[in-house]
Amino acid sequence: MGCKEKLEDALCVYKSTRFIRVRNKKLVIVYYSALVLVLIYICVYTIYIDRGYQATDPVTGTTSVKLKGTGSVGGTTGYYFGNETVYDAMDLVVPSIEENAFFVTTSMILTPDQERDTCPGNKDVQHCNSTDNSCPSKKGLYDPMSQGIYTGNCCSDTISPFQCTSTLNSTYPYDAADRCEVMAWCPTEIDSKSVAQHVENIGAFTVFVKVDVAFSAFGKTRSNTMDKDGTGLPVDGYNLFSLNEIIGNATGGKIKTVNEDIQTNGAIILMESQWNCNFTGNNDDDCNPVWKVSRIDSEPDTISYGFNYRAVNYDTNMNTRLLRKLYGIRVVYTVSGMGREFSFATLTVTFGAGLAYLGVAAFL
Repeated sequence: MGCKEKLEDALCVYKSTRFIRVRNKKLVIVYYSALVLVLIYICVYTIYIDRGYQATDPVTGTTSVKLKGTGSVGGTTGYYFGNETVYDAMDLVVPSIEENAFFVTTSMILTPDQERDTCPGNKDVQHCNSTDNSCPSKKGLYDPMSQGIYTGNCCSDTISPFQCTSTLNSTYPYDAADRCEVMAWCPTEIDSKSVAQHVENIGAFTVFVKVDVAFSAFGKTRSNTMDKDGTGLPVDGYNLFSLNEIIGNATGGKIKTVNEDIQTNGAIILMESQWNCNFTGNNDDDCNPVWKVSRIDSEPDTISYGFNYRAVNYDTNMNTRLLRKLYGIRVVYTVSGMGREFSFATLTVTFGAGLAYLGVAAFL
């Protein structure tokens, strides 16, 4: 056979399926049962339950918040003594605005009137005295734990003459005697929770949460700022929450208020607004968020429990500063969900893909 004949034999041949008729009641029952089951699967599950007639679009959005409330240091909720230091939301929410998050201060440790100078190191700086003085070997060393640069001197009364000349000695709640001298912001930072100033009434602060979302594929936008009750006011649990409510929801009711532990160490809360919206028919009014709240900083055996950070305020010449270590509640917002809308193209694809399962019945 020549090449031409081989090519024609390979390409110019038509194949067809051959059917036979078999008279067998059991086989017919199996065939039509499988056929019905496949059709039920296509129509009931794939199209109806799994909504194979709708196109989907993941939600995108942003969250902004406003806090209101008044707290105090040195006071007690429900009593007025006259010696309280009053703080409102503008004092305690630092920074004043964040993208999809906020932080509110529950306690603070203040180190006032710091200046650039030399002074005894803090509690993390090595001890020294007349018999054990390794400070000269550390001269010029940058140590992140010391918050400054070692000068090589030892601030100890056991050494004569006394090597430290700074008047800004560390006289805070840790023993600063017999420490290597550092060039730093002096006096060095107070870092003891025993002198932390706790803010009372934080749990009563209210949080107005505005969520704006979009389903770009459908040209739909939604917000949780609709006047649901017709009062023109925020709605509790919909777009208005107290910090006590947030803590209670985040802990499953185990902690119902901003307790002493959270006040002292802070906490990190995740608030997720879930937008699962059906735009088919007249379901637009059902497109509202469902809130899921959880605390995410309280894992067992963690080395960094709660939440805190440092901030500074300078004088006009930036020669003197107030150092603040702030503990508080950080709430982070995320948006999730899916939008659905009827689509004839999606229905056609789903139904067509389902018809392929009918071949299973014939195979059986």
